[in-house]
Amino acid sequence: GESIWLPSLLLTLTTLWHELSDDHLALCLNSCGESTTLTFQLSHQGQLSALQFLRWGELTKTSYDYRSFGGTLTNEKTFQGYTIPTDIKVGWNFTFDCSDSWNGEFFRASITEAQFR
Repeated sequence: GESIWLPSLLLTLTTLWHELSDDHLALCLNSCGESTTLTFQLSHQGQLSALQFLRWGELTKTSYDYRSFGGTLTNEKTFQGYTIPTDIKVGWNFTFDCSDSWNGEFFRASITEAQFR
């Protein structure tokens, strides 16, 4: 999921893109022995507007498993040649059909500066 802030990372990983619909793309990637699929929702202008994937997390106080994780991405800005989302809301139990509000949101951020090394 964090790859949205360093798009060049996707050039170094084993990746496979799938077009799911006019406004949804799936990225299947393998890294460090783990495989995952990131699903991206695109705006009419082609910007990333939301993402969803399975992430390891706590189910109960004593059990862990992969759970739905994701959030909304609004606004974008270019830093050092990389265009990245700058306003995000993410959390557990995210689905694209309830992206306006969902009960698992726990993190919001606005990126005002980014440096790539």
